[in-house]
Amino acid sequence: MLLMDNVSFAHARIVSSGKQAMNEADKIMQERERLKRKYSTAYQRLSEILFAEDPAGINCDVNTDEYEPEVDTIMPRLHDCKSLDDVNRIVREEFIKWFGGTATFPDRYPNAAKRIWEEIIPELENGKRDSGR
Repeated sequence: MLLMDNVSFAHARIVSSGKQAMNEADKIMQERERLKRKYSTAYQRLSEILFAEDPAGINCDVNTDEYEPEVDTIMPRLHDCKSLDDVNRIVREEFIKWFGGTATFPDRYPNAAKRIWEEIIPELENGKRDSGR
């Protein structure tokens, strides 16, 4: 009976951790959808820039949403950017956080940051003005 109780307990832990993982995945997806609604075009454009510049080397030409987790963490931080250096720092920090220091191509960060500075930041600034911030 003790063995059966241990098996049942182990099964309950697996089911419980599976539910926690699903709850976490649901939270991530809900937050992603919120960000997509809030930032709309800028979110999509940032995803396209990261896919094109491919700082992690994961672009396989068909996985266009591959950088959405990084977009989820980069996008909210862009409002604080006052310079191209700020954008470059954020891109570098987020890719190191997501992939570690050696799993990416740091020489690609500056091009991605420059495009974000030129293509995304003005749109975010326009959004601030439009909303009266």
